[in-house]
Amino acid sequence: MKSDEVKKLKANKKDRKDMIQYINLQLASLGQPLFHDEDDAVTKFANAKFIALTEDFINSFREKTRLLTGHQSPIDRRIQEFLDDYLKDVEVPEGCIIPTDTLVLNQKGLAREISLPPNSNTYFGKYVSTYRVAQGILNNPAHDRRTTKGTFHIVEGGLPVPVVWNTGGYELPAALALLRGLVDVYLTDLKFFDPALSGRL
Repeated sequence: MKSDEVKKLKANKKDRKDMIQYINLQLASLGQPLFHDEDDAVTKFANAKFIALTEDFINSFREKTRLLTGHQSPIDRRIQEFLDDYLKDVEVPEGCIIPTDTLVLNQKGLAREISLPPNSNTYFGKYVSTYRVAQGILNNPAHDRRTTKGTFHIVEGGLPVPVVWNTGGYELPAALALLRGLVDVYLTDLKFFDPALSGRL
């Protein structure tokens, strides 16, 4: 049993290294800074030789991407048309153009891996504290009311689709009052169907 657990841990570490290499490859293709291991790091996640070997491929990819600047996929074009119509009365000197150079989360585990630096299990910022836990990533906002208000003001003019908020159900009445008229559906955690269970949690 113990040997099986060790094998799982080793596989997990290898999977993380492969994932970080993949993320570095994507970042390189976008011209973004890469993750590099510190010289004295016990566990090495990055592979500088791999990036060096793929440099010509990356440069070729970036040149082809540059030539396609301005081309949008059908879904991006629909979003752009919505923004153009929604903001037609607002003067924006350079226009409000959705980005074309984006990091695509096209593999399971990518979002979890980019939520924190590979060599750290915590991150503390002005607005949120982030922790790596067994179940995934835990984000703890510093000021829930302020971040909530700052997020939902974008739907004040209405959207062509219902606004669904997946909530834990721990919001204060004052926070919910800020959302009145902005959220169409509150998708509260399933535990709140059982008063006894929700009381214990």
